[in-house]
Amino acid sequence: MAICLTRLRDIPLKRILFQTSALSKPRQEVAVRPDFERKFTDTTVADGEEVKMTVKVSGTPVPDVEWQKGSKPIRDGRRVKIDNDRDGVHSLRIPRVETADQGEYTCIAKNKAGKATCSAKLTVQGISGCLCSKRVLWFNHL
Repeated sequence: MAICLTRLRDIPLKRILFQTSALSKPRQEVAVRPDFERKFTDTTVADGEEVKMTVKVSGTPVPDVEWQKGSKPIRDGRRVKIDNDRDGVHSLRIPRVETADQGEYTCIAKNKAGKATCSAKLTVQGISGCLCSKRVLWFNHL
C-alpha cells in the first residue's frame, strides 16, 4: 500500500486528471424546450397603482428570460423591476403605473432546445372624469 501511494506522488496531477476523465463516460444533458408552467394574463390597473406580471418557466438547460413591451426589450431600472427566482419564477413589476405603460407585454424564454413566449395586455385606467371635475370645482372655490 505504501508503494502505491509513493508512486501516485510521483505522477503529475495533470496526468492523473486526464486519465480519470478519459476513462469516465461524459454525462450528456438532455435539452428540454422552455415551457410556461404559469402564465400572466390580461390585467387592468388604475394610474399610479402597482402591477406585477409573474410567470414560472421550466426547461433544460435553465432558460434565459427576456421581457418586452411591444417588440422592445425591457430592462430592470428605476421604474421597472425585474425579479428572477431560482425556482423558475420570473416577475416584471411596475410600482407606479402610468398611462404610457399600457400595451402588450411578452415574456420570452430561450435555451438551446428552443423558445417559448407568453403575452398579455396591460390596460391603465386614468383618473375618472368625475374626480377631475370635483378637483377643478374645489380649486375654483379658493
